[in-house]
Amino acid sequence: MKRHSLLTLTPFCLMSLTTHIVTAQTTDVDKLIREMTPEEKLEQMWGLPQRNNHNERSALAEGLTGKGLMVTSGRNKERGIPGFTFVDGPKGVSYHGKHTIYPAPVLRGCSFDKELETRMGQALALETAACGGNYIGAVTLNITTHPQCGQAELWYGEAPFHAALMGVQLTRGIQHDHKVMACAKHFAMFELETNKGEINAVVDDRALNEIYLIPFMKAVQDGNVASMMTSYNKVNGHFTSEHKHLLTDIARNRWGFKGFYTSDWVFGVYNGLNALKAGQNVEMPGEIHYRADSIYSMMDKGLVTWEEIDNLIRPTIATKLQYGENKARKLSKDEKQSLRDLSQEIAEKSMVLLKNEGQLPFDVRGMKRVLVVGELAKSGNLGEWHYVPSHDFWNIVTPLRGIRRYLKKYGVNVVYTSGEDLNELQMLAQTADAIVVCIGRTDFTQSQVSVNPDTMYPLAEYNGGDRQNPI
Repeated sequence: MKRHSLLTLTPFCLMSLTTHIVTAQTTDVDKLIREMTPEEKLEQMWGLPQRNNHNERSALAEGLTGKGLMVTSGRNKERGIPGFTFVDGPKGVSYHGKHTIYPAPVLRGCSFDKELETRMGQALALETAACGGNYIGAVTLNITTHPQCGQAELWYGEAPFHAALMGVQLTRGIQHDHKVMACAKHFAMFELETNKGEINAVVDDRALNEIYLIPFMKAVQDGNVASMMTSYNKVNGHFTSEHKHLLTDIARNRWGFKGFYTSDWVFGVYNGLNALKAGQNVEMPGEIHYRADSIYSMMDKGLVTWEEIDNLIRPTIATKLQYGENKARKLSKDEKQSLRDLSQEIAEKSMVLLKNEGQLPFDVRGMKRVLVVGELAKSGNLGEWHYVPSHDFWNIVTPLRGIRRYLKKYGVNVVYTSGEDLNELQMLAQTADAIVVCIGRTDFTQSQVSVNPDTMYPLAEYNGGDRQNPI
């Protein structure tokens, strides 16, 4: 029996920059707020979906089932207040139309390349601005303490300092040009997916501040991040959107955060009064607990004052005035090609071999046959589908396609098997000079929990969630 070269593939697969600084004169913002009507003030506290030829509910349902939407919040043309137009995008701009797909943060983190992550941020900002956005949820700063988490691929890894360094560079890149605000998420201690609204993360002060909050602190102090998104879960008994100690005492008063908070979508605010008191600036993507009638009812009971509302909307307005808005445009062919080239460069520089005992690079001299094993070898598996930009599936180079393309010029025959038939696998292995095994997970085994578009409630059984088996 031949001795085989065995290669296993898992197909998931401080630059000095000045950033936008919120310098809008406080007196100008205060004057603007004094002149606003009550209704105009409250409209700064929630977002609304923007899609051509769609009503609000259908646009929201379409966006939450992965087809993409943009949400613009708080635009007031009469007062000269820009809106913020949100797109998601840890792996590329998630909005209708075709956009560049980039490697996930967990892979980019393997590059340890700060300059490359800065360029990644600049590319995200370019595409965000080109589709009319000015706010992107791309800076994912949670710590991977649980490998089964459905969103683990969207974070840099388990090392706080490393995640902080990469997150700062991505933030600087996004906010360097193109009038785009970065959103750091999910603040804080978002560790599991399937039951995210029921999880209470219990942590002492030292671990909280020295592990879980370090990346967010650095994003604020070194990256001047424009915004942060609160998470679904509780921390020490309080939902993060209602967590005054996190939002106000730590982030604003201790770190000096000047930007605004948005909630995670639809279910991120649980109690409007508690969230308002804690400093949760904006409820996304529409008003559920921040409805005008609810706010007025709180005021009638003496629970909320207009001074508190003014304080809540002030950082949001000041930040938006600093950045302004973008008008959608088509990217040139050269711009599109440069973005694709960057994605390729990031992927190549981020790949890590845990072990290589002469298997790579392939020595094609005398090689006649390579066996590729595993269904993922021929799958356009791009990972967590909620964050994959719209794309043409047939332009994806699968591992099998790429290996065949590479070895064809050397006259090497590439044979494929799914591996399900062990007898077939053993027979094919006998005549192979090298074997490539593709293993991993799919969106249906580990990803963000899907949402039922009819009820708007998350249903883990639709697909994804936390991986059931840790292996």
